[in-house]
Amino acid sequence: MIRNQLAWDEHFKWEKDELTCCVYYNEVNVPTGYMYYKVENETFYVKEMIYNNEEARRGIWNFIGAHFSMVYHVKGKIFENEPLSFFLEDGEIEEKIAPYYMARIVDVKGFLASFPFTKNANSSLIIQVSDPILEWNNGTFTINFNEQSVEEGVTEKEPDVVIDVQTLVTLLLHYKDASDLKKIGRIQASDEVVSYLESIIPSNQPWFSDYF
Repeated sequence: MIRNQLAWDEHFKWEKDELTCCVYYNEVNVPTGYMYYKVENETFYVKEMIYNNEEARRGIWNFIGAHFSMVYHVKGKIFENEPLSFFLEDGEIEEKIAPYYMARIVDVKGFLASFPFTKNANSSLIIQVSDPILEWNNGTFTINFNEQSVEEGVTEKEPDVVIDVQTLVTLLLHYKDASDLKKIGRIQASDEVVSYLESIIPSNQPWFSDYF
């Protein structure tokens, strides 16, 4: 299932009765996408857009395009990797990247034990983590992929990866690739280990459409 979202701009905080909802139905009359929006001052404001597949995405954007005679601008908020400009015939749009959520690992051992590494993972990986705030996150963690467990403590082997907790969350949530982080000195690991990390960490990124 494909699930993408276009979230509303925080500058436009409307009441529910000010919004209009459109729903996209497929050929068997099953809803596969929807959008909350508002048209005001020749601008089409998108509060939220959800679609489960490419057909629904195109249908909703065609609905927006049908308003071309009454609007000059479409405004909303999307996540960083949404290739919106590539989808448009005229890709000359204004995009702004701004910081959003901050992620923090408060329990490195528990996080590593429950992290969904890909099926390419095998054998074990030793990670040495430093955390300037939470002392229990400081240490060496051995990930045993076959047993799906994490052991904490000093080992006789040298760590495969030396990393701080801020870089670890950046790596595991796939905000940056391991190779990029090594280039700027945020990871100490061999090229072989870096390639291995990139093969076992899921390529998708988490994203929240609204604050909570």
